Amino acid sequence: MKEIQIQLYGEGTRLDVFDTEDGLMDCHNAMREGEYFDIIVIDGKTETPYSFSDFGDQISGYDWPEDIYDPEEEKFIDPAYAQFDGKQPDEVFDFGGCDLYEAEEEGVGRIEMIQTKVPAYVTIKIEDDEKFDPKKLHFMYSEFVVPDAELEINTGVVYDGKQYEIELDIDSEREISSETIWEGEME
Repeated sequence: MKEIQIQLYGEGTRLDVFDTEDGLMDCHNAMREGEYFDIIVIDGKTETPYSFSDFGDQISGYDWPEDIYDPEEEKFIDPAYAQFDGKQPDEVFDFGGCDLYEAEEEGVGRIEMIQTKVPAYVTIKIEDDEKFDPKKLHFMYSEFVVPDAELEINTGVVYDGKQYEIELDIDSEREISSETIWEGEME
């Protein structure tokens, strides 16, 4: 097996949750759905630029794309996706599990939404003699509801039936703007 690296650069979102003492309790980082400025696939020493439209259809939280699942036959077209049989797309998201509603439930604190530009990476494995096929790669995204806002963010990718994480280079993110999207009563 060989490793193929997908380098992504695009718009990101960071959601910071603070307690009443302004201490950071939790944060969530993700790539914005579809907001990519640069995508390069590296196979050995070969670097190939791609646009977002070069890849397979996106996988939403509720629907499998037509090139993966036949709704009339009620089966996956490519046997490689058999591992997802009986599962909805939102059930296979590995979402990072952060509870942004903790502050809201307590009625105190605040949640800030920070827009960023951020590099990210995905490393997939394919057979040594196999050539990377962008149509086999599907970005997975989910609608992520936060107080008074709704975001569509990418949570990972699927390539030829296997799910891979999107790793964000948080240390290299560049903040564009910051907005408090929820604030509770302070004692």
